[in-house]
Amino acid sequence: MRDEGADKKWKNWLMIDTRLPRTSYVLRVFVGFYLFYVDYNIWNGLREEGVHGQPLVILAGVFFILVGIYCIGTGAYALWKKEHKEGTPQEESIGEKKEEEEDRELALKRRLSRFTTSQYVSLIFSRGMYEADSEDAYLFEDEIVRGLYVALYEAVDEEKQRYVYAQNGLWMWKDIVGGVGQVGKTCLRVPSLYYAENYPEIVLSDQYSEIRNAHLTLIGITLLKAHFGRFLYHTFMMLPQAFICTVFFQVGPIYLLCHLVTLFLYLSALALMIREFIDRKADQKCAEFMALILGSNVVMVIVISLVFFGQQRYLVYNFGAFYISYYLLLRELWNGHIRDKARKWRKA
Repeated sequence: MRDEGADKKWKNWLMIDTRLPRTSYVLRVFVGFYLFYVDYNIWNGLREEGVHGQPLVILAGVFFILVGIYCIGTGAYALWKKEHKEGTPQEESIGEKKEEEEDRELALKRRLSRFTTSQYVSLIFSRGMYEADSEDAYLFEDEIVRGLYVALYEAVDEEKQRYVYAQNGLWMWKDIVGGVGQVGKTCLRVPSLYYAENYPEIVLSDQYSEIRNAHLTLIGITLLKAHFGRFLYHTFMMLPQAFICTVFFQVGPIYLLCHLVTLFLYLSALALMIREFIDRKADQKCAEFMALILGSNVVMVIVISLVFFGQQRYLVYNFGAFYISYYLLLRELWNGHIRDKARKWRKA
């Protein structure tokens, strides 16, 4: 086996493949002799009177000789191998089968990474796979999908990216986000390897990407349906930190304080907005602006937590608008009440 591997390696290096047609090697031999003819003319030209040493021409001549030797040698060897390749019918059959297997393995390796996955498929699969349990394999009637689920489950569980490994408390959201976010990367090559080992015809088919995406979508949707309550619970656990991202920052050492600051900002903004709506003398536009900001924040937090997961880069769009609206409400409060009362207090 080692000798065959070494023989194949140097043949590949010399670009010798007896499966190619005989004409290709005849042409290679012809090119070699033609290069010798070119070299013959070069040497004759260098021997003429008045022609001095031309280093580049000499170098080109040497190069042509080497290439000519390569073309004649490899071409003649390949032609000789093709002439003496015939053996017994059994040997020919074995050789053909071996070549077919090599071609099939090469095609599999090339096709393994040639697939496309949409963001929709990735999201559905990642959210569903995070909720997976070992016994969920029985949810899939199709034998191919069931085997694929087992392979995916083992990969995810080995990396501890399922819900069972999430810690309880304020930091639970971090494990949920980390698990959901990494599931897709962990399982990226698992389907390809599973298909190649068990169902290579899927990898070789023109519908490989479609079949792969259909299987992953089916697995994700099935798991979400089976564990919908747990999915909602984990989504709910991500809401507090998602609201923090809309108006404040998450700082590890003072994470509880971040919750309290966010709660204060939202409650005070809500109180100022209600006061502006009640006060007929106040400018209602400021209160309407804050209502729009708070409403859009609530919708955005819920949607992002359900569909994606509450990362700050998805939730900062109203960050600046919230504080502008908050400032306008404080200015209305100052101009409408606090300033007049302060003047009366000074006069008294």
